[in-house]
Amino acid sequence: MKPSLPKPPPSLPYPGKILAAAGILLLAGAVLYWLHADQISLTGQVSGAAIALGPAIAGVVDQIPAEAGQAVRAGEPMLHLKDDALRETLAWERQTLDRLEADLPPALRSSLARATPGLEQRLAHGRQAEEKALSLVGEASAAAAGAAVAARRASILRAEGKITEQACLEAQLAHARAQKTLEEIRAEYENLSLARAAVSAELRELRDMTRNYGLNLQNYEEQRDRTRAAEETAEAALLRAPEDGIVAAVTARTGDSLQAGQTALYFLPLTASPAVIATVPSEIAAHLAPGQECRLSIASLPSALKGAIDSLDPLPPAEETQTEALPAQNVRVSIRIHPEEGPEGTDVRLPPLMNGATAVITIYLR
Repeated sequence: MKPSLPKPPPSLPYPGKILAAAGILLLAGAVLYWLHADQISLTGQVSGAAIALGPAIAGVVDQIPAEAGQAVRAGEPMLHLKDDALRETLAWERQTLDRLEADLPPALRSSLARATPGLEQRLAHGRQAEEKALSLVGEASAAAAGAAVAARRASILRAEGKITEQACLEAQLAHARAQKTLEEIRAEYENLSLARAAVSAELRELRDMTRNYGLNLQNYEEQRDRTRAAEETAEAALLRAPEDGIVAAVTARTGDSLQAGQTALYFLPLTASPAVIATVPSEIAAHLAPGQECRLSIASLPSALKGAIDSLDPLPPAEETQTEALPAQNVRVSIRIHPEEGPEGTDVRLPPLMNGATAVITIYLR
């Protein structure tokens, strides 16, 4: 008979269940305490507050007219980079633009535009007249040649006594008239050719002027673009307030070398709606409601702020914290910060806050 093995001792409780049980006890104690207390204290973070701003170009900080806590208007300079070289470049670009603009009198462009169609029409008419005159020259040349042949034949026939002297003289006169007509038509053709050549030369000159004007105009437009780019670069040496707001903090100092986009200060728009966000268990959230007053203590501010719960939004359960005994459920609490009331006659504004700042929240339950 085989000896029986000893029975193993009872297994220890599952570690997760032990943790769950401890969590339940702690949470129950906390809830009972909070139920009998007049307030709850939480920790949260500021969200939707100050934004980081930096210059659009790299450079060395020359001046910082803005200070932390200072209210600024939209467009007001808050930081200057050294811009001597940028201003010199801008001045040279503007001088070049002015010089090119002087080569583009507005009247010249309009006169060129008006003159070109007229010259083209004159050239077309001149060519038509020249072609017609050339055709007449051909006809007159043929007629003169025929009259010359007739005059020579009449001279032969007169010498042979076959025609009268009068007939021979008339043939010679006809030849002379045909020759004169040919010369007159040829002279007219030459005059028309010269006139057409003059119009053609004038049109070529006008087209050259138009082409040069176009090149000058292109150079002017390219220079105008370069001038605008230089103006934008020079303007980028100034960091201006994007809208009305408050300088929350200044991180740059005079003489610092900044890269393009590097944070130089934090800016809080007056239109900002900063809030404090906290996460609490659902058991605690069950005793909270929108509108409950809060007190907010932030280390960067000399005094506490007032606020109120704006919303309560359940978050998806975290899988790693779920157990059979205690399915974890957290709630996101959003607390709206009340604006500060400034002195009489000034705008109501929020204090300078920065995203991520830690806030101690006191929620009043009664």
